[in-house]
Amino acid sequence: QESRRAARTSPTGELVLLENQDRGLWNHEHIAEGVKLVQQSLATNQFGAYTLQAAIAAVHAEAPNAAATDRPAAADRRAYWEHVFRTPDPWHYGSAYAQEKYGLQLELLPEGPIEHALELACAEGHFTEKLAARVQRLIATDIAASALARAAARCRGKGHIEFRQLDLVGGEWPQDLDLIVCSEVLYYLKDEAELRRTAERMAAALKPGGHIVTAHPYLLNEDMTRTGFDWDQPWGAATISRVFAEVPGL
Repeated sequence: QESRRAARTSPTGELVLLENQDRGLWNHEHIAEGVKLVQQSLATNQFGAYTLQAAIAAVHAEAPNAAATDRPAAADRRAYWEHVFRTPDPWHYGSAYAQEKYGLQLELLPEGPIEHALELACAEGHFTEKLAARVQRLIATDIAASALARAAARCRGKGHIEFRQLDLVGGEWPQDLDLIVCSEVLYYLKDEAELRRTAERMAAALKPGGHIVTAHPYLLNEDMTRTGFDWDQPWGAATISRVFAEVPGL
């Protein structure tokens, strides 16, 4: 963040979002130093939420422009995510950030038995393993076959989990669900229209009285009056909450 200080405000003092900043004003010596420190921290495999945030910031700091970190086009989604999962643990699931998020999601689950649940974008199954203890039948899905294979290996022996390869946008969803879990993936959708269609598909897949649990961060480009991440994503929790609230049945 310090490396971008000169580009973060306009001459009149207004905040300039990441995608609109003049990257020529960034301090590239600071960026190089910060990237080196992030790499050293990640190599220890003992880090927390701040290191994860710094790693995300480093990706955007090293990109030549905002377009270089855009979400993939529809035809390239599967190849994109297979590339992300070319090596295990791309999101550092053991970090304090991820573990706290998993705990909060479990606290949000409805009380009592959950008969039939769907997990969208399950990745390598770290939360799947925890969710399975609360669900009688769980369908865990991801677009990346390599991620699903690791998830299945992690959850080996749990016969009530079914793993399916599923494109969040174009695939056929299971129906008559009591619970849908979907976290840190909705901001990869193309636009608000696609987000709304996804919310409508969730509503249609749920039984009456079913639940959705989703976890996404607040972003500065949604509301600069509160704390949030300065990430190059189109939206975060505020937009997702607003769009979902506008969908009949949710």
